[in-house]
Amino acid sequence: MYRLQEHQGVDLTKLLTYLIGASVVGSLSFFNLVKKNWFSYCFWNFGLAEAETVEEISIGLNKTYHAKQVFELEELRADLCVQQDGYVEVYCPKFCDYIYDFQASGMIMVFCGVMTLIFVMVSVTSAILSYHSQGCCAFNPSPIPFVFYSLGVGVYFSSVKMRSFEKTADMAGIPTIDYQVSHGFVFAGVLVIAHFLVMLYGYFSLKKLFVTNTN
Repeated sequence: MYRLQEHQGVDLTKLLTYLIGASVVGSLSFFNLVKKNWFSYCFWNFGLAEAETVEEISIGLNKTYHAKQVFELEELRADLCVQQDGYVEVYCPKFCDYIYDFQASGMIMVFCGVMTLIFVMVSVTSAILSYHSQGCCAFNPSPIPFVFYSLGVGVYFSSVKMRSFEKTADMAGIPTIDYQVSHGFVFAGVLVIAHFLVMLYGYFSLKKLFVTNTN
């Protein structure tokens, strides 16, 4: 039978350190989910669900995309690859294949990011309740946020970063952008390490709060 052992050997400093660390890393993870600069390609800076035009361009049927204009990936794909019959691929070969993968892997990363935030809150709540209430919680959920976040980044990395991109061709007077990793992607890697460190600290420093009693 599982029972919570009274917080012997776990002082308030350890608890507060974990709570602050988990909250900060969780907040930064949320902030990174909404950034629009995970990588740059063609004429856009890409985030997980949106893309921002780098500078004003006209493509296909005299459609103008203004600098800093933001599009959802589904909207951009429908416009460039359906309504304009993939004319953008004159400058960015296989763009319509790529953006489909960007969209699918971005959705997976967003899902894993949301689950990460949920389990950060669960972990923080469980730690507080376990510290104050004997018999409250039997399972230490602190490793779960790391599992979800690293899974999402791994899927996104393998789908976007590891693929081989065709070289782009400049439009008259406007340079295209060959694939470039940007701040969001780099920061996601840093956050994987941060989640791992928080997981280790939470699991080992608070493990006396979660014990098995076979009596």
